[in-house]
Amino acid sequence: MLLKEESAANPDVKFAIIDDASLSDVPNVSSLMFEQAQVSYLAGYVAGKTTKSNTVGIVLGMATELMNQFGYGYTAGVLDANKDAKVLQTNVNSFCRYGRRKDCGKQYGGTGSRCDLLCCRRYGTRRY
Repeated sequence: MLLKEESAANPDVKFAIIDDASLSDVPNVSSLMFEQAQVSYLAGYVAGKTTKSNTVGIVLGMATELMNQFGYGYTAGVLDANKDAKVLQTNVNSFCRYGRRKDCGKQYGGTGSRCDLLCCRRYGTRRY
């Protein structure tokens, strides 16, 4: 069941959704919005602290200001956590081409610098 339907069926239950304001007019749904650079900074910081190879990657969707901010935040987090880290970044120009993102991950994993963590905004973080 979708959140809109679930919230209508349960008006006494409070719901929250992250990074989505489409239900902001529904009284029992709270839309929790974050600045993209802040969210991705935290992901980058964790990647910088946990990388074993000092090389991490990020695959972004479309070339938009929002995605640019996500990439900037991630890179800043990595470098604040690990001054020796290298960040590999790719933009696949699609939010729907999971196969392309997967190919980028495999490519990063096969580089001589060995990327061991990869962040894709929609699909989470994966260790290679």
